[in-house]
Amino acid sequence: MHPSFAVRWLIPRLPDLIAQFPEIQPEVVTSTMAPDQSREAFDLVVHRGSSGWAANLEPNALLEDDLRLVAAPSLLEAIPVQSPSDVLRHTLLLSRTRGGDWQAWCKQTGVNQARQRPALQFDHMHLVLQAAVYGLGVALCPVSLLGKDLTSGRLYNPLPHLRLPLARYYYGVSKGAVAETQVFIDWMFSRLQNGTCAPFD
Repeated sequence: MHPSFAVRWLIPRLPDLIAQFPEIQPEVVTSTMAPDQSREAFDLVVHRGSSGWAANLEPNALLEDDLRLVAAPSLLEAIPVQSPSDVLRHTLLLSRTRGGDWQAWCKQTGVNQARQRPALQFDHMHLVLQAAVYGLGVALCPVSLLGKDLTSGRLYNPLPHLRLPLARYYYGVSKGAVAETQVFIDWMFSRLQNGTCAPFD
């Protein structure tokens, strides 16, 4: 799975899996590349989007996702964001793996990107979120990765009505997957039912 999905979604929930199924010892491998067993063996893959998968893997819908605007409450108190154009008063936090998010968001909201604005770029979304928590700027984050940052008050969404749909997450199972793989899949769906992301039936 992608590094940010592992750090922000899976790892905080792993204690529950281990408590329920102590006999399962997951080995988590992260990659930003599309799943392909010719490069590395695995039982299960979780990946955003249904395109680019190897022919021997069938993508199955896991969860829907969308982008939300987030920032540290202290930053928004100092420089409020009451309309989409207000984001240009802030430093924009960027993820190298999600390079087109701000452009797509500005297009959807009608914000003119012509004005030069400061920006900070990081390798992955979990680093962008950490920068946002420390008040370094405003970020666009997939809701699947927000975890407890909103409910705990570490981050705030100043424009909750603005949501940019993202490609769905899918999972694929290798032909030689061990029996515990289905237990893990069922567990993922049970955790999604208890979270903020919308799973598929």
